[in-house]
Amino acid sequence: MIHLINAANRHLYRDVLAQMHRARTDHFVEERGWRNLCVEAGQELDEYDNDQALYLVGFDEFGAIAVSARLLPADRGCVLSDHFPHLVVEGPACGPGVFELSRYFASPALRGRKHFPVKASMNLAVVEAMVERRARRLVGFTDLHILGIMRYSGWRVRPIGLPTAYDEGTAAAFEIACQADDLAEMQAAVELSGRQLFEAPAWLPHGSDVRALADVTSLVINLPAELRGPVLEVVSRTVRDWRPQGDLGPLFARLGERAAA
Repeated sequence: MIHLINAANRHLYRDVLAQMHRARTDHFVEERGWRNLCVEAGQELDEYDNDQALYLVGFDEFGAIAVSARLLPADRGCVLSDHFPHLVVEGPACGPGVFELSRYFASPALRGRKHFPVKASMNLAVVEAMVERRARRLVGFTDLHILGIMRYSGWRVRPIGLPTAYDEGTAAAFEIACQADDLAEMQAAVELSGRQLFEAPAWLPHGSDVRALADVTSLVINLPAELRGPVLEVVSRTVRDWRPQGDLGPLFARLGERAAA
């Protein structure tokens, strides 16, 4: 599954986020040659890597980051509206219900046609996140040649301005359709059913194995109907037989606070 990292559950992903920012340096600075980015201790960050940012991360079989992207609520601005407004002819690029997609990358090992299912899962997860947040619009910008490739991503994508030269090439702004009907059409188009997005509960303690939890969640919720009952019974039996180990005080404290709220 694709993990959604937000301000509330970031304590579960500290190492992942550090790895993601280093991978962004490798991809955007070293590989693509974006010279105006800020790199600190090997990690690429900007002013939009704030508490409002949502990160989507998918892992390969070895636990390394395979795909990643940033989603930013653009009610108070975003990279496109603040720094490249001239790319947008059909607005708005910011405002209530508008989100920006940026810093999307796939690891070099997962590029090419045969790895399309991994990227299709990410692309579906992006739209799932937007549907759940009732987004009105999802915008972004990219190099012109990548915009052409995006037509085969499963997204319903269209340009919202004219291509314009910038320091590292030619960029174009785009919009991705992000309503519930668009999600259903995309699932059919890429032949990938079931939920792709996993959002770890914020009350989990630091050190929890969120990747294992995501795998179990995917197994249960994406099972065919005829298998769902037996698997749920196994999971329920395991939970009934589970005995706590270690100091669970912080976890129970979080659970109590959550219940009181």
